[in-house]
Amino acid sequence: MDYPELIAEVTHRTGDASVAVRADLYAELAEADLNMRLRTAGNESTATIMTDAAGVAALPVDFSHMRALLAFGREQSGADLSNVLAGYGCGYAVSGGDLITTWPLTSLTLRYYARLPPVSSGPNWLLAAHPGVYIAAIMQQVYLAALDAEKAAAAGQVLSAQLARIRHDDAIRRFEATPFVVGEAAP
Repeated sequence: MDYPELIAEVTHRTGDASVAVRADLYAELAEADLNMRLRTAGNESTATIMTDAAGVAALPVDFSHMRALLAFGREQSGADLSNVLAGYGCGYAVSGGDLITTWPLTSLTLRYYARLPPVSSGPNWLLAAHPGVYIAAIMQQVYLAALDAEKAAAAGQVLSAQLARIRHDDAIRRFEATPFVVGEAAP
């Protein structure tokens, strides 16, 4: 499914012929919501960045949420921004489009969740793998714009169910080979 087909399907399902006029806005709003709710292997990315003399580095332009930060050969912990800025302990915090750390001039490897590439610019991994998610997400935005709370809630429920299924399947794929270890009984 490509973008014109997606918009045609949303137009058909909503019965709203004006969807195409505002399609880019609806898709952008849907993607903003999806970027906050979707954290799966499909949108995981890696980047190497270098901090400056103050310990600050610009985050990748597609950065959405941190998964892990590797420095000095191991995973590092996040910290409260005020503590990082004051130089207490060691760690990092995200502030706007920057990574603020207590490590000046250090190479860092970020594992992060990337924002979805705009579907209006071409197909992305989510549209290719789960077109129903995009249909439900854009339909929800159409109904919200029309102030139809009942239909927006119904589309939101469909979207939530689809996202839950995607997250569940992703967790199984990621962790199915992880051994389960039972500890000793506590006295």
